[in-house]
Amino acid sequence: PPTAAMDLTFDGLGEASGRVEVTDGEQVRIKVQLRGIRRSLHTGDNVGCELHWACLDDAGGWQAPLMQPAGSRSVDPVASRIECKFDAVLAFPKDKAPKAIVFVVLVHANGEHWLKAPGQQDFVVKIDELAQQAPPAAVALAGGAAGPSRVAERAADWPELKAALAAPAPAAENGAKGKKKKKGAAKGPVAKKGGADVEGGLGKMEWTIVQGDGVSVHVFVEARVPLPESARLFLHLGCQAAPGGEWELPAEPLPGCTPFGDGKATRAELVGQSRVVLTFPEKSAPAAVAFVLYAASGGGEQWLKTSGGSDFCIAIADGVAAPAAGGPGEEVARAFCDAETKYSHWSHFQRLCLVKDYMSKPDLSAAEAAWIACDLRLAQAKALEWYRLRGYQPKDMAHVQEALGGVLASAVAAVKDPTVRALMRMSVLACPRGNASGGDAIRHGILNIMRNHGIREGHRPGIECKFIEQWHQKLHTNSAPDDIAICEGYLAFLSSGNPDDLFRVVWERAGITREDLSKMAGCGFK
Repeated sequence: PPTAAMDLTFDGLGEASGRVEVTDGEQVRIKVQLRGIRRSLHTGDNVGCELHWACLDDAGGWQAPLMQPAGSRSVDPVASRIECKFDAVLAFPKDKAPKAIVFVVLVHANGEHWLKAPGQQDFVVKIDELAQQAPPAAVALAGGAAGPSRVAERAADWPELKAALAAPAPAAENGAKGKKKKKGAAKGPVAKKGGADVEGGLGKMEWTIVQGDGVSVHVFVEARVPLPESARLFLHLGCQAAPGGEWELPAEPLPGCTPFGDGKATRAELVGQSRVVLTFPEKSAPAAVAFVLYAASGGGEQWLKTSGGSDFCIAIADGVAAPAAGGPGEEVARAFCDAETKYSHWSHFQRLCLVKDYMSKPDLSAAEAAWIACDLRLAQAKALEWYRLRGYQPKDMAHVQEALGGVLASAVAAVKDPTVRALMRMSVLACPRGNASGGDAIRHGILNIMRNHGIREGHRPGIECKFIEQWHQKLHTNSAPDDIAICEGYLAFLSSGNPDDLFRVVWERAGITREDLSKMAGCGFK
């Protein structure tokens, strides 16, 4: 999403500075960064810092926000505070974002210090004005060097599309002598157009389906997405027997496309980041094609869906249509059902990320809240898989736990519907507790044990212990509360020398079976 920034200067503090970044997307995010305050005030490390803030009304007065952002709290009828040591983010749903905010910086060190702008003025951030100054939205390729983004140029005409539309009608079959041909037969190629917006305001996808030549069905797909020049853009697609159905490989290989390797998806690169043609034999063409966009450059990548968060869907067969938005909760229901039943790679970390995304939506409906609560409670009861061929880093799990807790607390505080509030309180019971600090502590702890006791670790020589090595690998990629039960089981084994005690204890403490253990790491527990 587009981001604009402004710099901050403090009254009487030459070394102190700051910066405010406003990101305008599905959420409006105001990030405040403060630097050099401790040096200017000559404080030590034992210092606290908060933003004392409020929204600004049309008359220039302070007023309370429509909802409290995650991590912020009300301190009087109009003012709020959020910790800023020395970064803070105020995130608002688009429809509840203020036009402007006002703040001062409160430092707790040897008393209180109230820091303001030059002339002892409050800092004012005019969000609407800053958002208008932001550059156009562009795809950010996480992990890779991006460079300037632009929508790829392309010719005004598409010769292949023109040729497909100009193809001759299929020859009519010879009937019995003296019989007339059916009226309207052999009309020739017919075009059907469609399109959808890309999430985050990052452009648009358009397509044209040409069929009726009696041989092939051509799907012409065009992207208008801002990308770095070095990036490559792909359709990551699957064929469907009906729109919204399960992904499948095409009945026959598609020219210019490569099977992804999971038995369901295929990839097709858009030439020049702009256009690609999918050609199916008419007799085996699918009823629909679903896809997401995959952009990659310099080691970075990004996946993009529609503005509604669902897959793009091209309805090919006559009489079928792409899945409609449906009633409240239908999109959330489809997302959870697809993830839990169809994804070949899935873990509790991805589940929490999905929950956080939907919990951040403004005005959550009762149906949406029910699906979230149901998925979390089933996962907590281990009725859903936690480890399905997907890994993550412990620090990432720690971060999403903290972020989900903040989002959930803000959502519960802001909701007015008693049914939604009750469902969210059910979700709270199934959310992991903790924060982003110490996310790698358990992994570092087992590494220290291995090194202190001479246990082999990777290429490092030492005593070979397959259990510790495999548990160490699990902690690298799938750390979870289950590890406490595994640790207790291992201690029971060390106490008795009987391996069965390990499996007995993990079952008694956490309901974990041998089969569950085998899913937890790539190499598995033997």
